[in-house]
Amino acid sequence: MSRLSNPGVLRSDSDAEARYVMKVVMCGDWAVGKTSLVRRFVENRFDHDYKPSIGVNIVVKIVDVGQKKVKLDIFDTGGQERDRPLRQRYYKGASAAVFVYDMTRAESAVSVQNRWLAEVEAVIPQGFERMVIANKADLGGERAVSEYAGQQLAERIGAIYTETSALDGRNVEQAFIELAARLIKKHYPEA
Repeated sequence: MSRLSNPGVLRSDSDAEARYVMKVVMCGDWAVGKTSLVRRFVENRFDHDYKPSIGVNIVVKIVDVGQKKVKLDIFDTGGQERDRPLRQRYYKGASAAVFVYDMTRAESAVSVQNRWLAEVEAVIPQGFERMVIANKADLGGERAVSEYAGQQLAERIGAIYTETSALDGRNVEQAFIELAARLIKKHYPEA
């Protein structure tokens, strides 16, 4: 994945194929698995060595939604406070925000509503699609946030909800495909 300090974009397919382009920003506390989710979705792999994202990583993946090719420009933002000014520049023009929390760390779920939503809404006040992802479903025995609590959080902020595991790939591709389908329906209803 490309780092901002080394500009470039990781591409999974040819841009020429896609008629629809959607910008998606990944938001959430450090170590909730944002980069791992993106890597699982784009490259279908998981790295066991945790390295915090610095700034913003940008990746591109073209997905099929029905008969439509949709290019998702995914901005994987660093979750540390020092990254805030940089993150906010990349929120502009986003079609969707994916709010990720670690289901084994309750404070990361609280941060979605108390920190991340406000940070995104300060830049994009309305009109963006919202998804809440409870990640690390493979650690179900260590769960600190119930599925019901996660669903209630998503409902409060007007988001769709899913549970994933970047480690084993559970629901990762389906989450991004569902988001792309909602974006097509919202922005291109005639398509």
